[in-house]
Amino acid sequence: MDIIQVVKGDTGPQLKATVNRSDTGGPFVGTNNTVLKIRKKGTATTLKTISLDQSESGLSVGNLVFPLSSFLTDATITEGFYEAEIEFTLADNSIISVFELIDIKVREDF
Repeated sequence: MDIIQVVKGDTGPQLKATVNRSDTGGPFVGTNNTVLKIRKKGTATTLKTISLDQSESGLSVGNLVFPLSSFLTDATITEGFYEAEIEFTLADNSIISVFELIDIKVREDF
């Protein structure tokens, strides 16, 4: 997977992902309780949890969109490498996380 490259302080970037089922290859139909959890690479502490943008996402076909503005404008986020995980909470409150991590590189603004 490619590294997502973003700039600290920007308010427009979104992370877009398509999630497919490993057993059928079809789309994983998510729920409105889907989040993106971000941590500094090499650490175990979640720094930011971002809710799914329901109006931009296409849940029925596995397309997910997460706005990154709250992450990029957070004063505690510094230049460097981060990793993110998509986590689904299903109707029965069980949790499923996508195995593959998403790599994010943040650079400082001019």
